[in-house]
Amino acid sequence: MTSKNSFLISMRENMRRRMWYPLLLLLIQIFEYPVAVTMVLSNNKINDLRMPAGEINGSQIFSRLNGLMGVSTVPVILAIFFGVLAAMQGFSYLNNRKKVDLYHSVPVSKTRRFWVIVLNSFLMYAVIHLVCVLAAAGIAALYHCMNGTFFTWVMLDVAFNLIGFMAGFAVTLLAVMLTGNLVVTLLGTAVIAGYEVLLRLLVQEHFSSFFEHYSYLSASVLSATKLWTTPIVTWVWFVNDASWVGYRELSEKGIRETIAAQTSWGALPRTLLLIVIFMAIGYVLYRKRGSEAAGKAIAFPAIKQPLKMIMLVPISLTFGLVFRSLSYNPMVFEVFGLVVGLVLGHCIIEMIYEFDLKAPLHHLPSMGVAALVSAVVLMFFAFDPMGYDRYVPNPEKVEYAGVYLEQMQHGDFIALDADNISDLSYVSESRWVLDRMHCSDLALVCQLAERGMQTRKNRDGEKLTFGTVHYRMKNGRDIYRQIVLNLDEDGDLLEEILKDEGYQKEGYQLNEPEFENLVGNMTWYYENASRTYEASRQDIQEVYDTFRKEFNARSFDTMRNDIPVGQMNFKLEIQKGENQSVSYSWSYPVYASFTETIALLEEHGMLPWEDIQAAQIEELEVYGPTINLDALPEGTEADYSWRTVQYTEETDIAQIMKALYPSTLLNWVIGATYSSYDANIYWKEEANQRRNYTYMVFLKGQVPEQVIQDLAQEQ
Repeated sequence: MTSKNSFLISMRENMRRRMWYPLLLLLIQIFEYPVAVTMVLSNNKINDLRMPAGEINGSQIFSRLNGLMGVSTVPVILAIFFGVLAAMQGFSYLNNRKKVDLYHSVPVSKTRRFWVIVLNSFLMYAVIHLVCVLAAAGIAALYHCMNGTFFTWVMLDVAFNLIGFMAGFAVTLLAVMLTGNLVVTLLGTAVIAGYEVLLRLLVQEHFSSFFEHYSYLSASVLSATKLWTTPIVTWVWFVNDASWVGYRELSEKGIRETIAAQTSWGALPRTLLLIVIFMAIGYVLYRKRGSEAAGKAIAFPAIKQPLKMIMLVPISLTFGLVFRSLSYNPMVFEVFGLVVGLVLGHCIIEMIYEFDLKAPLHHLPSMGVAALVSAVVLMFFAFDPMGYDRYVPNPEKVEYAGVYLEQMQHGDFIALDADNISDLSYVSESRWVLDRMHCSDLALVCQLAERGMQTRKNRDGEKLTFGTVHYRMKNGRDIYRQIVLNLDEDGDLLEEILKDEGYQKEGYQLNEPEFENLVGNMTWYYENASRTYEASRQDIQEVYDTFRKEFNARSFDTMRNDIPVGQMNFKLEIQKGENQSVSYSWSYPVYASFTETIALLEEHGMLPWEDIQAAQIEELEVYGPTINLDALPEGTEADYSWRTVQYTEETDIAQIMKALYPSTLLNWVIGATYSSYDANIYWKEEANQRRNYTYMVFLKGQVPEQVIQDLAQEQ
């Protein structure tokens, strides 16, 4: 009983000495929660957004309140800040020799003092934070903007913020115990919190700079499920993921479905484990820390040089990358930058350690060790001894594989869900395709990748297509590589991959089962060079089935050489509210060889191909250089400028239009070589179809001589 009372007395005494911290915390939390919520809900402009009690889900006010009270990154960042502040303020006496002697003269064990400070810090934040959040929730309830589901989400945010507070506290506690100076403690906190992230970024940049076939899809630097040593960054990115899931799911579904939709829950036990580990290490260091450490940069002299080497290696490599990016002789300047980084980093760190301008002359061997490690890392990337840039796996070790080819993919990609069409979103094309694609012929994918990773000299840039290969290995590892293929030399493999069933299914979204299931909810419309026909639901299934069959049967030669006669568009419109809707559309080329599709278009009174008539055009505007750049040999320097010429005479327009193509159609042609000249056509009122102008392009070598001469006159 005496021990218990003594502990409570110690907590009360510690609280009395730290009064400015809870007062500051209370002031900020009052403005962050009750005041902010009151200001938002009392705004007359959003009075019409209030919902009857219990019906906030689906209302617009939810998005406003979610940012203030729900799971969000801003509150957790503030929680981390208060955790950092609590640790620094609670143990600040360790940086003052007189205070250390005074505290240690009091007959209180180090263990009790340590846990009194820790527990007081947590309780101050937890109590004040919870009271302010509950006050804000009560205000929201008075405005009929709170229900059980949203209150549960708010309480989950409180729990997340408490974990964020402890993450900031634990990291700073470790920094406080390792250092003896306030400024160095701040630097130490930043290093401990961000070292792994910066190291991952540095490695990623080296892969990107040195390896031609490195793919950015290999990087998951800031993924909450990938970080192992930084509870602060891990938790911030976990909460960021959770906030987006909540914003999408909570207004339409329940709290259980929202929590189930979060995919990075593995970050929770990892963060809690790191907090426990950092707290345990901090406690051990607190017990071992001597009074003489107060005021010194590093509390434990034995770790000075190892810490310096740990920091010097990434510093030197960072300088190397910076100098490499600024030069035309990258390897030489990379080495020069590495040396500059080593020397500069050594000088700064030693001066911080010793607070002495002569300090850089000391401990030179540790700089030599860091230089050796940096040189080994640099040589690893420069000479690629592991064959990273040549690696193609054995197909027998691959579980499945996919390939994304930039010029061969068509249409936007949307995360489709036939069971929840009210919540669709555009996605990264390459990531969406590669993560879902299972090509039927793994050997073909590996052969394509091997061809795409071979070094070819003097390749014609106009005949290249870039892509990315993804292998999911049988051991669960994901491997991505960029490839470069020649449209002429590698046309045989491109023809084969185009016919692969797995490639067809995921390479073009109209082949996905989710797309097919939504066709009945869509409209379709057709556009040729001259006009766009009205959207229709009539015969949508027949149009879709017919077009998809011919689209999948097209050859690589058709994609390479034929200009489409028009494009087919499928449109999905979704009602979000009484007066609100959102639409998604997919466009695909229609070639002259699509005879069945063309027959269907004609049945619906649509012209598959229709030339733009000069009589429809008010003005033709051509933009280009004052000399014919298309005829200049590559690398030739010339003096020229850019200008615009307008044509209004019907005969001139008719002559030039023979060489022009709508960019929307020519964009489908793989490897099309565009001219330096382009044009805009401005429609007459009776032909504009709500279009102000249409962007047109010339193919290289097909620009009329009249246009070249007219633009050259200014020169």
